Amino acid sequence: MAQCKATPYEFVQNAFSPLVAVLSSPMAEQVCRKNNLSFIEMVQPFCRLTSEVHFRDPLGANVAVKNLRVCLQDVHSRPPQPTLARKFLNESVSNAINDNTTSLTFGDQKIEVPSSTPWFEAWRETFLQVQFPADHEFTKHYLGCIAVISSAEPSPLDAMRGLRQQLQSLQAVAPGKLPKWMATPSPPLICHLLIHDVNEGDAAKAEASFTALKAEYGTNSCFLLNINSRPPGQHEDTSHLPDPWSQFLSRHSDAPETHEYDNSPRTPAEMSGVTGMPNRVTTDDTEVAQEASQDIPAEQSTESGASSPVSVLQHPLSPQEDGYHLPGSENGAPANMYGNAPINTNVWAGVSSIPTPVTSPLGNNHLLPHGACLTTPDLDRIKGFIHDMCTHALLPHVEKQIQQLHDQISNKKSVSRSLLGATKRWFGTNKPGAPNSSVPTNAVIYSGDAPELQLRRMGDLCFMFRHYKFAFEAFHSAKRDFAADGAWLYYAGALEMAALSVFMMGEGGRKAQEYCEEAILTYLNTCRLQQFATRSTLLSTECLKSRAQYADAAKQLLRMTSEDSDLRSALLLEQAAFCYLQASKPPMLRKFSFHMVLAGHRFNKAGQRKHSLRCYQQAYQIYKGKGWNLAEDHIHFTIGRQAAYLRMTEMSAQAFGRLFNPASKQSAPQQAAFLREYFQIYQQLPQEAGVLPLLPIPLLKNSSIAVLVGPLPPPVDKQHGPIVFASRLTFIDDTPDEASSWSQLEERLLTEAQGSAQLIFKPISALFTNHTDNSKKPISVLKEPVSVSVTVQNPTGVALPLANVHLLWSFKVASASADNEVWVGNEATLSKESRGLVETCVLPNLLLEPNSTRQLVLSVIPVQQGDLRLLGIAYHINYTAHSPEANQPTSNLQQLSVQGKQMFVLEPKRVLRVGKERPTQDNKVVEDNRLNVMVVPGAPQLQIKMVGLVSEMLCGELQKIQIELTNIGSGPIHTLLIGSTTPQLFSIYNLPPIENGPKGLPQVQRIPLQSPLQPQQQHTLTMWLRAPDTPGSVALKMLFYFDSGNSSSLPKYRIVRHFWPITILESVQFSAEASRSQALNTQETLNINTRIKNTNKVQDLLLTKITILQVSLASTSWALDAIPVSLSQQDTILSSQESVQFLLRASNCSQGEQPSFSDLKLNFSTSESVEPCANRPYRDFLQRLPHWGTSAAATVDKSNVTEAALNIYVTLVLKWKAAVMDSGGAVRTAYGQTHLTLTRLNNRVACPPVIQSVIEKGPAVLRVFGPDRNVPSESDLIACKGVISLETMQQLVTYSLKHPAHLSHDFNKQRLCIVDVQLILQNCCDSPLLSKVSLANLPSGMPSKSQLYLPHASSVVRWVGRLVSNVELSARTAHTLSLRAAIPGPGTYNLGAHLQVFCSLSGASDKEAVLQRMRLESAIVISEKLVDGTNCNSASTPAVAVMASS
Repeated sequence: MAQCKATPYEFVQNAFSPLVAVLSSPMAEQVCRKNNLSFIEMVQPFCRLTSEVHFRDPLGANVAVKNLRVCLQDVHSRPPQPTLARKFLNESVSNAINDNTTSLTFGDQKIEVPSSTPWFEAWRETFLQVQFPADHEFTKHYLGCIAVISSAEPSPLDAMRGLRQQLQSLQAVAPGKLPKWMATPSPPLICHLLIHDVNEGDAAKAEASFTALKAEYGTNSCFLLNINSRPPGQHEDTSHLPDPWSQFLSRHSDAPETHEYDNSPRTPAEMSGVTGMPNRVTTDDTEVAQEASQDIPAEQSTESGASSPVSVLQHPLSPQEDGYHLPGSENGAPANMYGNAPINTNVWAGVSSIPTPVTSPLGNNHLLPHGACLTTPDLDRIKGFIHDMCTHALLPHVEKQIQQLHDQISNKKSVSRSLLGATKRWFGTNKPGAPNSSVPTNAVIYSGDAPELQLRRMGDLCFMFRHYKFAFEAFHSAKRDFAADGAWLYYAGALEMAALSVFMMGEGGRKAQEYCEEAILTYLNTCRLQQFATRSTLLSTECLKSRAQYADAAKQLLRMTSEDSDLRSALLLEQAAFCYLQASKPPMLRKFSFHMVLAGHRFNKAGQRKHSLRCYQQAYQIYKGKGWNLAEDHIHFTIGRQAAYLRMTEMSAQAFGRLFNPASKQSAPQQAAFLREYFQIYQQLPQEAGVLPLLPIPLLKNSSIAVLVGPLPPPVDKQHGPIVFASRLTFIDDTPDEASSWSQLEERLLTEAQGSAQLIFKPISALFTNHTDNSKKPISVLKEPVSVSVTVQNPTGVALPLANVHLLWSFKVASASADNEVWVGNEATLSKESRGLVETCVLPNLLLEPNSTRQLVLSVIPVQQGDLRLLGIAYHINYTAHSPEANQPTSNLQQLSVQGKQMFVLEPKRVLRVGKERPTQDNKVVEDNRLNVMVVPGAPQLQIKMVGLVSEMLCGELQKIQIELTNIGSGPIHTLLIGSTTPQLFSIYNLPPIENGPKGLPQVQRIPLQSPLQPQQQHTLTMWLRAPDTPGSVALKMLFYFDSGNSSSLPKYRIVRHFWPITILESVQFSAEASRSQALNTQETLNINTRIKNTNKVQDLLLTKITILQVSLASTSWALDAIPVSLSQQDTILSSQESVQFLLRASNCSQGEQPSFSDLKLNFSTSESVEPCANRPYRDFLQRLPHWGTSAAATVDKSNVTEAALNIYVTLVLKWKAAVMDSGGAVRTAYGQTHLTLTRLNNRVACPPVIQSVIEKGPAVLRVFGPDRNVPSESDLIACKGVISLETMQQLVTYSLKHPAHLSHDFNKQRLCIVDVQLILQNCCDSPLLSKVSLANLPSGMPSKSQLYLPHASSVVRWVGRLVSNVELSARTAHTLSLRAAIPGPGTYNLGAHLQVFCSLSGASDKEAVLQRMRLESAIVISEKLVDGTNCNSASTPAVAVMASS
C-alpha cells in the first residue's frame, strides 16, 4: 500500500511545531538575495535541531527534546483567503505526481498500487499551512520574533530600534487582529540577529555593532551570523549535490511553464461528462457538453455567459461558510494584505493573476542556483545560529512561560469560578449539542487571562516542546472546564489535543480513540467547523493506521466526504480505499475498487484529471475479468475520456477499444456512442508514416487461423448444367477418422506410384490449422494462391461496414547473397514494387451484422520465389453516425472513416518430449510457422472438372459423368493415379474393371497416359456412378495423385482431393424367393417368386414413377427359362407405393466358373433398347458384390458337400427407368439397376432390406447372473462339426408322380381299377443318397388330406405290390420307381396323400433316415364306364396331370 514519507509521530510533531516570526530589514534581505533566497528561505532547511535540548517543567523535572523543529514565518504574512487557498490546494495536488508503483499479491490477485502518495501529503501539508490562527488554540500563535538587521546598515543599533518599534506596534493590535502572539503572562520573545556579509562587509564594524547589541539587549538574545563567504560569480559545480532549499521554496503560480494544458480543465464547460457515459449518439461537441453539464453542480456553471467569472466550489477552509468569522477578518483589514487586487476566481485556469505572497518573493530567479555565495562553513554557522537561538533564548523563554502559567493556574483555580459557571456545572448539560442546552454553541467568550485559556495555553506549550504527559494533564483538566461552561469549540480542541498527547506518549488506547471521535463529531455537528473536523480526522487516522486499525480509519475518512469540497472528498476517498486494502485478511478488494471509482469521480469534478485517471486505472485491476461488464464499461469509458482530455490519445484509444467485447451488455445506441467516441479519438492519433494503427474491432479469433496453400475450387457454373470442380481441401478440419482415412489412401497411392511401401510415411500438408503440426513452414508453389481463413466477430450491436479488406504481408526475395535480404511489405500501400512480388486479393466490401461472427477468407498470390510472412489484415471501417432526432436532415450525418489493421498472434505450442534419455525433461516449445510460407518454383497442378455430377440420386440410380483432367500448372504430369475409399460407388469406363479380391475392392487405379500431360493439356475419363441401395447420405471420396517424374522437385508429388456428398432417395424395393419346382422333367428347376414395389411416398418432395424394363439372372449354375411373363403395360409402370409380383423359372445348367447372364425383357411396349447386363458398366457393379462368382459347392467344405444342397447363389438384376418430378414441376429421367443375391432356397431376400421392428411379447427375461453369454447358434455348431442340419436333410430329395389324369373303368366287369403310377425321385445334392419309399394304406373311414377337388376326393385308395422300396440315388441324378394303385370305385383320388419318402446318407442306418418335407398332391379322376362307352361323371374342364406345391 502507498506509504507516507513521515511517520505518524513525525507528522503530528510537524503539524504542531513552535512558530516564530521574523522581521528583517531591507538591507538584511538584500544580503540574502545574493543567494537567490530570502532570509526565511535561507534558514528554513536548518530549522530542525540535530542534537537533543532540555528544559525543566514546573515540577523541576528535566524534559529532553529530540529533533526539535522551529517554524519561521514572516511577521507580515497572512493566511490566504479561501479562493486563493483553494488554488494552493489544487496546485499542491496537481504538481505532486508519482508514477512509481509497487506490486501487491492477494491470493491469485496481483495489483499495482502507488509506492507513495505525495499529492495527499502535499495537500495535507498545504491544508495545515493555510489555516487561519484561531482563538481557542495557541499552536498557531507566535512564541517570539527574530529581528534581523545587516552589518552594512549605517547605524545597526538604530535599525534594530526601528524594528523593535515595529514589533511593539504589531504586538499591540486588537485581540481579533493578526498577527497573534502568545503574550500572556509574559511578553513574546525578541531575538536580535546581525547578518554580516563576509565579502563586502567590514568585520570590525560588525564586531562593534554586535557588541553594542549585546550591551543593550543582553547576551542571550543577540546573535551574529556570517554568510556569503564565497565571492559573487565564483560558482562551483554542485549539480550533483541535492538542493536543501528546493522542498521548502514556495511554488510560483505566475510561471506559465509550471501549468500544463492537461493539468486541469480551464473552464467548467470542459467538464463534459467524463464519468457519465452518453445515452445516445451525439453529432457535435455541444451535445457532449450539454450532457456533461447535467453532472456539474449549479455553482460550477457559468452564470452570465462566457465573459462572466466562473464560480467555484466552496472549500471548507473558508471560515465564513459555516457562520464562523475568524478574528481579524472583519471589515477587510488587515486579513487581506493584498488590498483590492483582482483575484481570478477560476481556480482551474492554467495562469493565475494573483500576486505572489511575501513568502515567495518576486525577485527570485528560477534559473539561478540557490546558495551560490554560501560555503559549507556558512551553512554550519546557520545551523549554529538556530541551535543557539533555541537553547539560549527560545527554550528558557518557554520554560519561564510554562512556570508562570502553572503558578497562575494554581493560584487562581479556586477563585475563578463564577456564580454563572457554578450554576451551569450544577444544572447544565455536559454533552455538546444537547437539545435541552440553553447556551448557544459558540456563545462562551473567555478573556485573555482566563484560567481555562491559561490551562490550554500551558498544554499547547508543553505539547509543542514534547512534554506530552504534562500536556495531557492540562488538556484533560481544561476539557472538563470547557464542557462545564458549554464552550464546545474549546472543548473539542482540548479533546483533540488530549487524544494526541496520549498517542505521542505511546499509550494509545480505546480512550484516546474515543476522544478523537468525540472531537471530530463536535467540530462537525455542534460547531459546524468543517476545517477543524478535517484536521482532526487527518491526525486521528494517522494514529489509527499506526495501530493497524484500518477499518476505523476508513470510517472516519469516509465521514468527511461531502458535496462541499470535491478535492478533499476525492483525497479522503482514495485514502479510505487504501485502508480497505489492508483492513483485514483477506483484504476488502471490492471496497477498495469501489471507493477508488468514487475517488476518481470526485477528482474529475475537482478538475484533477490525472489523478482521476490514475484512480480509475487502479480500480480496473479489481474489476478486470470478474464478469462485471457494466462496471468495466464505465471504467473504460471514463479512462478514455480522461486520457483524451489529457492529450493521451493512445491510452484513450486503448480504453475505448476495450469497450467492444462480446460480453458487453450495453444497448445498441450506447455502443454506437462508444464507436463515435473511439473514431473521434482515432482521428487524433499521431499517424506514423507507413504504419497502420491497430483497431480493436472486429475481433479476430487467432485460434481459428488456417492457412491453405494451393488453388481454391472455382464456383459452380449452373448455366452449363451440373458442372462440379474438385472440392480440394477446405478450411474445415477433418475429424480424426477422416484424416486417418485420407492419409491411408495417400499412402496407398504413393506406394502404387513408387512400386514399394514407404518406411516412414508423412502425408503432404496443405492445410495448417491450430490442430496440425506447424513446426515446418508451408510450401507454396509459384503463382498459386495462399489463402488464410480467420473468424471475425462484431461484438457490438451496430453493423460494421468494412471496405478494402486484404492481407498484410512481408516478402523476401530468394537470393544467394545474405546481404541483400530485404523484407518488403504492403502495409503502407499496394505499391508497384509490392505488386511485383505478391499479388494481393482485395475484398471490396464486407458487412458485419450486429453481434455476428463470420469466416473471412483472404488470399495472396506470390509471383516470385522467396519467403512470405502473413502478418494480419488491413481494412477500412466506414461508419455513419446517425442523428437521434427523426427530423434531422441526412446532410448533417457525420461520416467517420478509419483505416487500421489487426495482427495475427500465434502462441508457440508445447510438445511433449518422448525418449529414454530425459524422461523428466520439460515440454519443448515449438514455434508455430503456419504463417511463414516458403515459395518454391513452379510445379504441375491438376484441375478436375466433373460434368453430370448431381447431389441427389435415387437408390440404385446410374449416372454417367465426364471427368476432365486439365494441367493448369507450369510443369508436365508424368504419373496420374486415382484412389478412393468408396470404389463400390463408381466405375471408370476407360480403366480395366475391378473385382472383389481377398482383401476387398482395390482402392487405387492407375490412369494410363500415352504421353506426359503438358501444361494446358486435357485428359478425359468417363465414369459411371451408381447410388447405393439404401436411402440416406453417402459421400464420394476420391484422391488424385500426380507428379512430374522429377524426384528432386519440391514438392515431390501433389494430390487433389474430391469430396462430394450425395443424398440418396427411395426408389425401388426388389425382393425374391427361390424354391424347387416339381415339374415333370428330369432337370432340376427353380421357381423364383419376384416382387417389385415403388417405395416413393406421396408426401415426398420428389415424385417418382418407376417403369420396369428388364430382369436378368447371373449365376454359374442357373439360367432363366425363356418363358414369357404375362405382364401388361400397366403392370410395368408403378406409381408411388404400388407393387407388382410375378414368377420366374430358372433351370440348372453348368456354365463354367464365371457367371453367365440371362436376360428377360419385361416391358415390350417401349421401343428403347435395353443393354444386356453383361456389358459395362452394368457388369462392373455386379462384380463388386460380396458373393460374385461363388458357386453353391464352393461355399461348403468338401467333407460336407451335402450341406450345400440348399445353396444356390444366383444374382437377380432389375433394370428400371424413373420419371422424377421435383416440387417445381421439372421432370428428369433416371435409369438404374437394382440387384440382389439369393444364396439359399426358401429364403426371401429384399433390396433394400426390409427393416422390421421387433416387438417383445411376454414377460421379460430375468437375468440373475448377468447378461446373456455369447452362446453359438445351432447352425454354427453344425458348421464346426461337419454335421448336416435337419433342415437340409429334409430337402435333399424331391419327388413327383406321373400317371394319367383321367381314367374310365367298368366296375361291373372288374371290381378294382388298377392304375400304373411312376414315382420320380431327384437327388438335389452332390453326394449319393439312400432313399426309402413307403406306401401307406390308410384304413377306411379316415378323412382325406385335401378338399380342393370337385368332386371331392375319395378316401379309399390301396397300393398293391411292394409297399416299401429302397433306392440308391447318385449325386444330382433322378430315378423312376413303378407303383400300382387299386381304386375301388369312381371318384377323385389324391395319390400323394398315401406316399412317404425318407432319405439318408449312403452307408447310414435306417434309423437315420429323415422324412422329406414336401407336400405332394397328385389327383386322378376315375369315372364309371357305361355300356354305350360314355362316362357318367366326366369333368367339364381337363384335369392337371401333376400339381405339386410346397
